[in-house]
Amino acid sequence: MEFSRELEIIATTLRKSEKVNSHDSEEEKESETLAHSLLDMEESFKVILNELLPRLRTNNLSGEEVDDVLLDLGEEFRHILYHIQDPKYYRYLQVLDDIE
Repeated sequence: MEFSRELEIIATTLRKSEKVNSHDSEEEKESETLAHSLLDMEESFKVILNELLPRLRTNNLSGEEVDDVLLDLGEEFRHILYHIQDPKYYRYLQVLDDIE
């Protein structure tokens, strides 16, 4: 299904939640921000599950190739974290930044 159609369907579903709608601003509907974030995270999860983890399941990678896969994983994690923190709905999760 086309991204814009999926976004529309998910945003419409999310608009049924008053908790989601409570984060709306004049400039932006939280349902659309949240839907976009969820779809973008889905893409990162697919890359991790279908490309990066399978590469680590082989025994024929050099140390440099392992480092490359770990770097790619880190970039996917960074992308996911951005999309967790972007929607106002999940801002309460930002307390995780304090853990070290």
